[in-house]
Amino acid sequence: MRPSSEKLARALADRLGEVLPPPYALGAAGFWIYVYAGGELIGNDVAAQIVEDHGDEPLGGLVERVSGSMLSGLQDVVVTHRTTWWPVDGAGGMAMPNTRADEHRLHLWFGDRESGAVVTLRPIDLSELVE
Repeated sequence: MRPSSEKLARALADRLGEVLPPPYALGAAGFWIYVYAGGELIGNDVAAQIVEDHGDEPLGGLVERVSGSMLSGLQDVVVTHRTTWWPVDGAGGMAMPNTRADEHRLHLWFGDRESGAVVTLRPIDLSELVE
């Protein structure tokens, strides 16, 4: 089984798209994730391609690293467009993305700790990411 950058891009776009504030929406095509504001394309991220470029690494660690990078890049697009932090932590700063892979799932959140996350994304089953 080899990891699929397209499947990772779709899964991340689905999960992050569920929590983005209006008017933001995400779309995925190939290994790209596109960010829209009110239907207008405002940015994208292509880090998912790394999954296939480094497919010899253990799946959990690989998608954990790549997903963290992608969440950070997509957050930057939204924050730049909004000109304000998103999401905001309890101290008024920007809650940064974090990831953790266990044996079966990739967990994604914004905030210092998973247990006290500012925003939690729906987990991704690692089995969804392989061909």
